Amino acid sequence: MNSETYYKNLKTLATANPHLFYKLSTVEENKKYDVVVSKKDPLAINIIDKDSNAEMYGNPVEDTLKQISAFEGYLRYPFLTFYGFGNGVFLKAIMQNEVHQKIVVIEPELEIIFIALHFMDFSEELQSERLVLFLEEDADYPAIRWFVGTHKVGQFLKTYNLQLMTPYYNKYQGNIVRTNKVFIEAILHFIKSHGNDATDSLIGIDHFWQNIPKMLVNPSFHNLLGKKNSNVAIIVATGPSLTKQLPLLKEIQEHVTIISVDASMPILEKWNIKPDIVTSLERVIETAQFFKKTSKKFQKDIVFLSSALQHKEIYKNIKDGQLVVAMRPFGYMQILGIDEYGYIGIGMSSANMAFELAYLMDYDAAIFIGQDLAYAENGKSHAENHVYGENEVELKDADSFITGYGGERLARTNDIWRLFHGFFVTAIADAKDNLVAYNCTEGGARIDGTVEIPFEEAIKRLVDKKFKKEPILLGTPSLATCALHMGHAKKNMAEMLKYAKGAKKSIEKLFLDVLKECDILEQLNKQNDLKKISFRKIKKLLERIDTLKDVSTTETFRRMFWDTTQSYILSQELDLAVVAVKPFKTELEQKAKMIEFLFAHKTWLFMLAAGIDSVIHAIEKNRDFIFKETARINRELKKASKE
Repeated sequence: MNSETYYKNLKTLATANPHLFYKLSTVEENKKYDVVVSKKDPLAINIIDKDSNAEMYGNPVEDTLKQISAFEGYLRYPFLTFYGFGNGVFLKAIMQNEVHQKIVVIEPELEIIFIALHFMDFSEELQSERLVLFLEEDADYPAIRWFVGTHKVGQFLKTYNLQLMTPYYNKYQGNIVRTNKVFIEAILHFIKSHGNDATDSLIGIDHFWQNIPKMLVNPSFHNLLGKKNSNVAIIVATGPSLTKQLPLLKEIQEHVTIISVDASMPILEKWNIKPDIVTSLERVIETAQFFKKTSKKFQKDIVFLSSALQHKEIYKNIKDGQLVVAMRPFGYMQILGIDEYGYIGIGMSSANMAFELAYLMDYDAAIFIGQDLAYAENGKSHAENHVYGENEVELKDADSFITGYGGERLARTNDIWRLFHGFFVTAIADAKDNLVAYNCTEGGARIDGTVEIPFEEAIKRLVDKKFKKEPILLGTPSLATCALHMGHAKKNMAEMLKYAKGAKKSIEKLFLDVLKECDILEQLNKQNDLKKISFRKIKKLLERIDTLKDVSTTETFRRMFWDTTQSYILSQELDLAVVAVKPFKTELEQKAKMIEFLFAHKTWLFMLAAGIDSVIHAIEKNRDFIFKETARINRELKKASKE
């Protein structure tokens, strides 16, 4: 075993994977496994389980050569996943293929990693993150969901396949099933979180442009972040279990910060409980009812934190209180350069938003009540006095089951609530070092990462009844600040429009050329005259597509279009990846793949051009409005300066 190689790998892990680095640092020698290395061949490395005498390989070199030969079908896979590290020789061999951009390895035994890293130098692969190594005990849902969302493997997720490194790992069958389930759930959540409704995305960008002036004349989100008025945040959702917790909430309302989702407002007013902050995210007009159904007296002193994507009807029904309009971390919003108005809303529900806010405001504890994420045992979906009724969401055959509160039963849920649940689990794991999350719902689904205790116990443990909170008061930006930011918005809007039109023009040109060639190919196929196919033309078109894809991965392009086109472009890219990884052995198979790849991109190009056209339409639709608002604010500023 080579100590120099090991410490080189370990040093790299110190920055590439600190968590694994610290665990490996506690291992001084291999105790569970023996290592046998042939004197004739340094690659003939076998690992033997001392307890069972089971060998990892029958013949290390022959087994590895057979494994490499059987791996031919995966030579064009950019993303690969393995259960087990083995002796590292096979991994080192396949990493010579630069097509493999990301290889993930889940290893159940820390000592096997310790052994393998003594023989093979993976420092370069670990540093570049081409090789991502998880000890199985660390490969939970938050870790894998984070990996899927941050390591740019999204378009290849449809090619996911958890492969066994060697037959030795069959002994971990239950663990393999669990690991596979975690990956599948994380992948499904990633795909679903990108949405499946392009119309919804385009409505959002339309609303955003309309809401910019309202955002700029009201207090900024950054202003709110420094205004914590207690150490404990109670997050009030609208699940069916909420009603039983309201008497206790009413008793402590003066001693804690109450962050309510918009749908809970009318319920809280009936109980004479006033929230400090209300979060609102949905862009549909129906959300306005929650504001319409609450009185001006109730709304007084409340901070209404609204996503910049919301319908204007919501703002018409905010009768009092303080409005804060915050952006979501979407590229086309960041381009505007008005970062001080802040970004929030990584999740997809107002409750996800409320927890994110509690973290950003630096609360010590966040207590969930009414966060069922599941139907009640009687089939009800929401709390009593919910604006749209206790049965707003009806039971469906497509419903599924999830681990229930307490972990001893299953709760019936649906795809939307599962999506919200996934965001909670990930966010809670990310926040755990700074914020403790308590689930005091006492019903519904279990939210992994939370401390499950009764609401009454949480109050005794966390709430100081001698402390009395102060109202949250925010400052309003000056007219000069508003004018400055409106000027930025106007300027960047014009630049975005110019860029979008140029991108659309080049994509449409390529689409028409691809369409023409596909029509020719279809005609030649009907005439059974395939000898006339010009593979030179097809190759040139595919090269132009590659060039466009290089452009489409640039920061400007993705910021401009990804958040509005992702719901249908991601679906296309997943299908394209399946074609891209197909192996070929003969020239005929290669040519067939080229044709299939060209046809697959016809739809991709059409959808991309259509998406960009919709972005252009949304900008042009609101251009006059932004220009007029900019002029109006400048007039007010000029008038105020004269006075």
